[in-house]
Amino acid sequence: MAFVVKDSKRHIQPLRLALAGPTNSGKTLSALFIAYGITNDWKKIVIIDTERGRAEFYSERDDLPHAVGAFKHIDFAPPYSPKRYKEAIKAAVSAIGDDGVVILDSFSHAWFGQGGVLQIKEDISKKPGKNSYTAWEEASQIQNDMIDEIFSIPCHLICTMRAKMAHVIEESATGKTTVRTVGLEPVQRNDLPYEFDITLMLDKDTNEFQIMKDVTILRNLDWEGPATPELGKIIFEWLGTGERLDNLKGNMLKREQEELRALATSSETANKLFKSLVKDKKIADMDITEIRAVTARIQEYLG
Repeated sequence: MAFVVKDSKRHIQPLRLALAGPTNSGKTLSALFIAYGITNDWKKIVIIDTERGRAEFYSERDDLPHAVGAFKHIDFAPPYSPKRYKEAIKAAVSAIGDDGVVILDSFSHAWFGQGGVLQIKEDISKKPGKNSYTAWEEASQIQNDMIDEIFSIPCHLICTMRAKMAHVIEESATGKTTVRTVGLEPVQRNDLPYEFDITLMLDKDTNEFQIMKDVTILRNLDWEGPATPELGKIIFEWLGTGERLDNLKGNMLKREQEELRALATSSETANKLFKSLVKDKKIADMDITEIRAVTARIQEYLG
């Protein structure tokens, strides 16, 4: 078959995003926030939950940094075989359609869990004529087939993965020593993070992220803080429309200006606090860092 050479052109593509991190680093909630920013519809989000139904703890909550509605849920009990992952993905896509988001929470179980690739490899190695080394060829093909099928779905995909952890000793400016848990790398095959458009490592203490890989606009956003629906919306705008970076930043600023205006006029107390924080400065003259700082102060005060 002859190869076709053509001019390159940006076109709309579904997102492939990975979120890795230690326990309690905010993987599931970050995935939900980003997914909602993409869809603006909780019914267009489905979680394939390998964590004994824990994702449902976040359903219909208004006490979180951002409200969470009722999303769709698949309780994925063991065995965590690649075959069952493919079946779960197919069911998820059928439930939400091509414009939804599938959250695979977590993809690590397909590697180390009961029935996962590592167990498959061990079972193959026990067959006549096989050993631990030669079994990898067959097990790797099973892994590759699973990844190819999962990544070929028409809708957006967010995968969470556990991270191998390390404890780092840090000393503050005052000389106080603390021990912090950090994620080293995702618990999956070591080349999997590079299959995604974006791979993020979340911090256990702050839920903020470090970028491991990004081929989209994320590195240029100067994003501060944990993942939010706003972040998902910005990524989606870039994926879907090819928006320029300056347009995206401008849209982000406008939305946060509107949110601050709404918050400042939500009550007399909020309005007084707003005026005390900004003095005579207008919201339109504030940069995004100032807006976020004032918004956070008001929200913290109002509880």
